[in-house]
Amino acid sequence: MKLGFGDMRHFHLMLEWSLLLSAGFFALSFIWVAVQSMAFPFPLEWMEGQSIDVIGRVLDGKPLYTAPSVDYVPLIYPPYYYYVSALVAYFTGLGFLPARLVATLATLGCSAIIYLWLRKENIGWKIALVGACLFLATYRLSGRWFDMARVDSLFLFLTLAGLYIFVHGRGMMNAFCAAALLCFAFFTKQTALMIAAPVLAAMVFTNWYHAATTAGMLAAMVGLGVIILNTLSDGWFGFYIFTLPAAHEFDQPMWWRFWFIDIFGYVGIFFLMMLAVIGHMFLHDRRKSLLYLGLAAGFIGASYMSRMHSYGYINVLMPMHAFLALMAGLSLAVITRLNNAHHWLTIGAMLVMIELSTLMYSPTRQIPDDEALAAGNRFLEQLAAYPGEVLMPEIQFIQTRIGKPSQALGMAAFDLMRPDLGEKNHIKQEFHKQLKEAVAGGRFSAIIPGRIYRIPGLEQYYARERNLEYMQRFVGGAISMQPTVIYRPIRQSAP
Repeated sequence: MKLGFGDMRHFHLMLEWSLLLSAGFFALSFIWVAVQSMAFPFPLEWMEGQSIDVIGRVLDGKPLYTAPSVDYVPLIYPPYYYYVSALVAYFTGLGFLPARLVATLATLGCSAIIYLWLRKENIGWKIALVGACLFLATYRLSGRWFDMARVDSLFLFLTLAGLYIFVHGRGMMNAFCAAALLCFAFFTKQTALMIAAPVLAAMVFTNWYHAATTAGMLAAMVGLGVIILNTLSDGWFGFYIFTLPAAHEFDQPMWWRFWFIDIFGYVGIFFLMMLAVIGHMFLHDRRKSLLYLGLAAGFIGASYMSRMHSYGYINVLMPMHAFLALMAGLSLAVITRLNNAHHWLTIGAMLVMIELSTLMYSPTRQIPDDEALAAGNRFLEQLAAYPGEVLMPEIQFIQTRIGKPSQALGMAAFDLMRPDLGEKNHIKQEFHKQLKEAVAGGRFSAIIPGRIYRIPGLEQYYARERNLEYMQRFVGGAISMQPTVIYRPIRQSAP
């Protein structure tokens, strides 16, 4: 049966609303989970506490990039997220809430940029909103990272905003704004330049002057910022941001696991839709297709390279997911303009629905419950019985609530110790020596070692005492902590 114009329009409208309601469910689920989890006073992921420690250093006016010590090892990320979160924490008080609020708003900002980007492509508001919601549908697929106290959401928002202005704007002011946003993105997470570089290169074929102007401004801003921060930190900024990450090994299986599992295991339909729409562009507007190939190389390539980085968790897939959501929305719009659009739109809508069905998750399971809160409070009560300083390299910040210092070590110390640094190996050797001397000298009344970082001298100077009644059930993250084992100095009685 052949559909008339009115019937076709009604059919398109029905499919668009069906897609919007389906994708919108994921958006509402994310917002509900984020709001319910935001004020939870314990980590949702094992590195969240260290982010709060760094934010605390900003509020206290302490340097973020220093020689590693028993009290603090800097993370391998630039400082912008911590300064933004510190600004919010100045009004709310230090804790998980301000840092998660920044991440949540940044994630919603990413969806807003995807929506605006699609509208710039002359796409109706419903399909544009579908594309924006498709990104939020990948919430659990990237480790539930969207609202965590980590740098990823803010970095991605700034990158998308900078590229949105770069791609759709012209003139000196737009070039400056794009460069500034991409500069802030880099100083949130280094991956931003990896995404931006192919896009800047691809723009050469469309508007070489705009590309060169933006690239020049970006290079000047980033270069000046690096020089200033490196000078103020006596070279430690460059060590943690460039030298240390570059020394880490690659995870060889990720050369193929990324494609067969991360892409075709979860978002293969969106990936194929991206290929189809770029192919369609190539037939009708080759310059535009080159630009979107540059965007694909940037966003997907950055996730690929980050995933191959040893211990790279699935949170690094966020850039790829954002771009695939954008391209899925764009492909739906292109379909509506084809001959026999009602047939193609039916197929496209079914494909998106199938992909969404694979992304389903239980929102309630992402929210920490009363049992998790009670377990955390019991842990702090037990910990308070131990006098003085307790070394907990993989548990940060929460011990400050009972007056104990937080040693910001964790993954930062592991990142420092695991690679061969060549002529800079003396840095990690000095840190290892300091920590062993502190353990041997009985500085700590107790030690809770954790799972990932091996404490030197632990078995020699401390003895296992018991398990504390605490098991952190992370709702997301790379590891789940086991029952907490506590060690006491040999020949010292329990409290």
